[in-house]
Amino acid sequence: MWEQHLRAVRPDLDGRQARVLVHAGFGVVEAGREPRWEDTPAHRAAVAALLPGALGPGT
Repeated sequence: MWEQHLRAVRPDLDGRQARVLVHAGFGVVEAGREPRWEDTPAHRAAVAALLPGALGPGT
């Protein structure tokens, strides 16, 4: 499902590439949540800022 969403905005990716990038994005989110995650606007903004780098140009 997430791969399809990514490919909708990144049609240049094939299924394998999209899958790798989606899992990289999940890794960024998990890394941003540890070790002292607090659900604050600043922490959410930091994770949101990291995701485009993990998902690549055009996202």
